[in-house]
Amino acid sequence: MQRKNLLCIFIVLVWILTSSFSYASTIELEVSKSEALEGEEVILQVIGKDLTDIVGANIIINYENSKLTLQSKTINIDDTEYINLQIEGTSLEDSDGQAKIVFGLKKDSTPITNSESTPPTSTLATLIFTTTDIGEVSFALDGESKLVVDNGSDVYTYDDITLGESVNLVIVKLGSISGNIAFDDGYTASGEEVKLYKNDQISKTVIINNDGTYSFENLEDGAYLLEVSVPGYEEVTPIEITVDNNDIINQNFNLNRIYEDVSRDGAIDLADLVLIGGKFDLTNLDAEFIKDADINGDNIIDLLDLIRVARKIQ
Repeated sequence: MQRKNLLCIFIVLVWILTSSFSYASTIELEVSKSEALEGEEVILQVIGKDLTDIVGANIIINYENSKLTLQSKTINIDDTEYINLQIEGTSLEDSDGQAKIVFGLKKDSTPITNSESTPPTSTLATLIFTTTDIGEVSFALDGESKLVVDNGSDVYTYDDITLGESVNLVIVKLGSISGNIAFDDGYTASGEEVKLYKNDQISKTVIINNDGTYSFENLEDGAYLLEVSVPGYEEVTPIEITVDNNDIINQNFNLNRIYEDVSRDGAIDLADLVLIGGKFDLTNLDAEFIKDADINGDNIIDLLDLIRVARKIQ
């Protein structure tokens, strides 16, 4: 009999505790990834848990603006249901290193209450950042963040909330290979390519910039083969390069002109003789003079230039 009474008392106590217990409102942050590349987008979500009769908020997120740029933020409530209360020139406005989610529900909007899961949750807002520099950064909820509760009869109070811990993000920059390509005749690059091979396949291709520079970014560790080939210039032996531990590698090239390849098509043939013949007897004082046809650089296109090309044709 005594055991039966104790069991009944235990059941009653459990019922009282479970029926009267409720979760405290909680705001947490969730970041889309723990590691991101420099220049990559990162999504931050503001999560509300165990919310009851919430009709407004001022949620403040602190972040490191020296390494992050806020691109956009969205309040995840139907546009017809709320008013954005960020007032320009007040403490409700965003500031350097602080993004704020400030809203109030409209008259006929239903207060935010979680009831569909345990513990119930709501995604209140989504923020998109772009990483701008390498290093470790954190997103943290400011202690001044507030939720507003509707207590009925136009009575509104601040909810007693729990703020989640900060979330961290590591911003990294993978390896890179870059450098300068110098042409011995002062040529300005115009669409020529540099190719990067990995495992005997083309991994990336870039166009040489007008100033002769090139760059391959965000390279994973591994062995690469770097190739530069510009028609009209001597072939350069491809260079083997190993990227290890996110190395930043500089590799320059010096390209020597094959002057007999007047047409710059990679071959010395009759077409080059035709080009010289078309400018024969012209000097550097003539408007139609072409420097490439003056192979020996004596400022006149003549027989000497023709002979030099002829002696290279097999």
